[in-house]
Amino acid sequence: MQNPELDSHVAELTAIRAEAAALLAGIDPGEFNRVPGGGVWSIAQQFEQLLKTGGSFTPIFEREVAALSAADKRATGPFRYNPLERTIIGWMNPTGIRKRIPMPVPHSLEPTIIEGDPAGMAADFDRLQVALLESIRAADGLDLRAANIPSPIDARVRMCLGAWFAAIIAHERYHLNKAKALVAR
Repeated sequence: MQNPELDSHVAELTAIRAEAAALLAGIDPGEFNRVPGGGVWSIAQQFEQLLKTGGSFTPIFEREVAALSAADKRATGPFRYNPLERTIIGWMNPTGIRKRIPMPVPHSLEPTIIEGDPAGMAADFDRLQVALLESIRAADGLDLRAANIPSPIDARVRMCLGAWFAAIIAHERYHLNKAKALVAR
C-alpha cells in the first residue's frame, strides 16, 4: 500500500478480526449472553454494538471512497487531523481519554439483544471486518482529508475519511477488549 497509515489500519483490523474469531469460536452461549451487572454489557451486547456502529458507517465509507476515486482526489499522506478529529479518535481509543471519561452511547446504538447466537454474530462480525478492510484498501492513494463526512449517528459531528477509519478501528478495539475481559472473569 502507498499509505503507511492505511497499512497500520489493515494490520489492526486483521488482528481484531482474528482475535474476535478466536474469542467467539466455541464460546458457551451462556457465557456469551451473561450480563455481569453494574451497567456492564455482555459479550453479545459488545458485539451487537459493534455491528450496529460498523453497519452504519460501512456504506458511507464505500460511498466516500468511490466519490474520492471518481473525483481523482489523490494523496498518500501522511495526513494530519484537526483537533476535533484527534479528540474523537482519542476518545474512542481504549487507552485514551475514554478510560477516564465514558462516552455516552446514543439510544439508537444501545444493545437490545437478550440472547444472541455466538456463531451467527461471529459470522456477521467477520463480514463487517471484510467490508471495512475492503474500504480501507480501496482508499489507498486517495486524499483521506478531502471529504468532510457527517456521522450517521449525529450529523453535527463531521470528520474526514481518514479520521473516521481511525475512530472506528479504535472503537472496535475498545469493545473487543471489553469482551475479552468478560471471558477472563
